[in-house]
Amino acid sequence: MLEFSDKGTLKKFLAYIMLAFFLASLIALFVNFAGEHIDEDEVEHYHISWLLTRDIFPYKDIHQIHTPLLWMVFKPIVKVLPRSSYSFLVLRGVTLLFFFLLLIIGKNIVLTMFDRKIPEGVLWLYYVVFLSQAVIIQGYYFRPDVFMSFFAALGILFLLKPDRNWMNMLLSGIFMGFSIAFSPKIAPVVFFAFLLPFLGNKYSSASGKLLAITEFFGGILIGVFPVFLWLLKHNLLNDFYFWVFESNSSMLRSVFLVRTEYLKLAIVLLLSLAGFVYIRQEMGREVRRKLGFFLLFSLTIQVLDPNHLPYNLQVAMIPVSFLIGLFLFRFFSAENKARRGMGVLLLTIIFINPLLVERLIKSQSEEIGFREMDILMKLPGRETSCVAFAPEHPVFCVDSTQLYLTWDLLFPVSRLLSEKGKRIYAGMWKSAVEEIVRKKPDIIVDPETFSTAYLLGLISKKELKALHGLFKKSYSSYLIHKKIHVLLKETPSY
Repeated sequence: MLEFSDKGTLKKFLAYIMLAFFLASLIALFVNFAGEHIDEDEVEHYHISWLLTRDIFPYKDIHQIHTPLLWMVFKPIVKVLPRSSYSFLVLRGVTLLFFFLLLIIGKNIVLTMFDRKIPEGVLWLYYVVFLSQAVIIQGYYFRPDVFMSFFAALGILFLLKPDRNWMNMLLSGIFMGFSIAFSPKIAPVVFFAFLLPFLGNKYSSASGKLLAITEFFGGILIGVFPVFLWLLKHNLLNDFYFWVFESNSSMLRSVFLVRTEYLKLAIVLLLSLAGFVYIRQEMGREVRRKLGFFLLFSLTIQVLDPNHLPYNLQVAMIPVSFLIGLFLFRFFSAENKARRGMGVLLLTIIFINPLLVERLIKSQSEEIGFREMDILMKLPGRETSCVAFAPEHPVFCVDSTQLYLTWDLLFPVSRLLSEKGKRIYAGMWKSAVEEIVRKKPDIIVDPETFSTAYLLGLISKKELKALHGLFKKSYSSYLIHKKIHVLLKETPSY
């Protein structure tokens, strides 16, 4: 099984190639990590984490559709961070650490599948392929996905442990529960992952299977229990259920929608399938079934997330990168120099793909520079109120309305939302106008957004005129950047 040559000059050749690509992948990752832009999702999660330090809660006090575990965990960190845009680098640093741990756990998953009989060169290729795609799958963005993927992979690792120790199934369930608590969209992956041990001979008796089911799903309940208690303590269960589940459920009808963003991973996905077909005869039957099933079920996350964006495939990158590693190793371990050259060419294409597509296919997420964010973060005082939408959000500012996310503006006219949902969102915008006129918040970022809301039929012409009259009468205009227009009740003092 997979008895490839890995000796002498071939090993030295492979080592030099791997070292070069490994270092290049790390450099590209860190250049992007400390790049000039901050994503709107990072602003969103930083802001909600900070609001928790002020006892302002999601779902009830401000609109949110994500689960709260990320904010609960990072609340004490955010509380001590300075009012600087470079605080995002601290949050990204923690995220990147878990991404590297995901990389290592993925290696141990495939080693467990293959009973640790894998050439070292294949593992190096796995590292290089996985790291090279980190920019596309957003392995350093401060958002729930990396933490969700980390705990899901940890759960899969314990599922694959060869012994029938009850603790392994329980721990697997607990880690899967943590993963779901970070983001419920991982639920299909968790369900299908549970079937992995049953593809072999690990659980043959009915009683053994029943016990395993009890241990695993009991562990999941333990994993999600802290979030349940937190929601219960703050009387958020009803609001949480509505916004995270009921409000989002209408988006499931777009399950087969595939965005152009997936083209960013087309090369690696195709090469992984080629790798599986090419070396399937080198695997044992049980290993082939488990690895193929792992590849398939890791893609099922799309069932509960209509966004279909590459960051959803962080768990899938484990089997994808490993299969590509197996495929390329056949080229690198060949005596024929032409085949080795083909291996280098394929690896080069895999490496440069993220660097090219990130420029050619613009991300659908809004971005803002560190300098502009630094100004926005220093504008608010201690009790400043604002109306703002990510990413042009001051972060350290108490929102005057429940409105928050830029893409909320698109939901009421989207086919993805039910009629009930459209009415709810339209009502939120109308009440927001009333609150702004009544409260007169200190900062209003991007006031032109309300003109867009009028064009979409969310607010009336009368309401828009009332807002414009208020803006002219009570606010001075301040331009932070050519695309960031701010209205202030007082001149900034930073």
